[in-house]
Amino acid sequence: MGSPFSSGAPPPRAPLVEVIPSQPKCSDRLDLANCAPKPRNRLPEGYLASATPSCKPCMTMGSAGGNGVPRAEAPRTPAEKGRLNDPIPSTPFTPVARPPRTPAWASQQTPGPAPRTAAKQLAAFRKQRDGIAQTLFSRWNKEVFEHQLPSDLPITWNTNLRTTAGLTHYKREICNGSYVHTARIDLSLKVLDSEAKLEATLAHEMCHAGAWLIGKIAKPPHGAAFQKWVGRFRHVRPDLNITTCHSYKIHYAFRWQCTNAACRRIFKRHSNSIDVAKQVCGACKSKLQSLGRFQADGTPARTRAPTPFSLFVKERFGAVKAAATPRTPHGDLMRTLSRQWQLSKATGIEAVAPHDGQAGELQTSFLEAAFAQVHL
Repeated sequence: MGSPFSSGAPPPRAPLVEVIPSQPKCSDRLDLANCAPKPRNRLPEGYLASATPSCKPCMTMGSAGGNGVPRAEAPRTPAEKGRLNDPIPSTPFTPVARPPRTPAWASQQTPGPAPRTAAKQLAAFRKQRDGIAQTLFSRWNKEVFEHQLPSDLPITWNTNLRTTAGLTHYKREICNGSYVHTARIDLSLKVLDSEAKLEATLAHEMCHAGAWLIGKIAKPPHGAAFQKWVGRFRHVRPDLNITTCHSYKIHYAFRWQCTNAACRRIFKRHSNSIDVAKQVCGACKSKLQSLGRFQADGTPARTRAPTPFSLFVKERFGAVKAAATPRTPHGDLMRTLSRQWQLSKATGIEAVAPHDGQAGELQTSFLEAAFAQVHL
């Protein structure tokens, strides 16, 4: 077939905008003298458009009247042409390090709470440990044991466990001709001083409880029945490390040291239970000196002046205990002392210092005088 324009149709009009191939920038060309601006639209012949900022060095305008007529340039010397043909050096960009700016709103904010010390963390954990233990038991009884453990399984805190983190007590009774298996879990009040230790210990003891209550197996204590539930825990809590024995760092609040320079052995206890007047070093039989009380982070604890109530208790605890019946709980003795202290403050009667052989009579007379004074 022929061309579409061979049928007598008028030829197409020329475009209004002249397409000019892209030219490199003036800074990329070596011959700056021949650089010309790139016109956008078709302009009359002999008319030059205004120069762009990048082409000002190579563009000359007409007379002072600004009529746009090109003006003839003066011839350049070979030295000037050589300088123009030299490449333009480029200066590398070096970022300047500036200090970060503080926004205005940040300087107006109040500072946040200070990080908790080891003593404060321990005090906060002791307040919440009962709730944490019950929450963990209910969650793991559902996720690991599928509610096969009794929901009311006793979990108690034991003050007598000084190095053992936890214990699971087994019991088997005969009821209506069949065996009934029960268990209870004891957690150490002195060893478990953080939530991480509580989680690992409670999971360990729940595995013991599952082996006894569900599998009816007690021996070997860490055998296949125990490891079965450990494997279940690893699926639910892969980050929980359940071992057969713990390696916790136990905090002892009180310390004593041997006075012998060749020995210098240190003794640690949870309570102030060493009497330096009666007890000596077990290695060299030398005297001991008290180093005081220490916090959980190893720093010495601040000593506080005794309160009037603590002095009152220290002076009269022996008399109240002697007047009470044998094996009276410590809480009952403290409640008696607290009542005496309140009556002493209310009546203004000074309690008589107890003496040997007269403890019961002095305490009775003190209470009778206090009650009589109050009811007057």
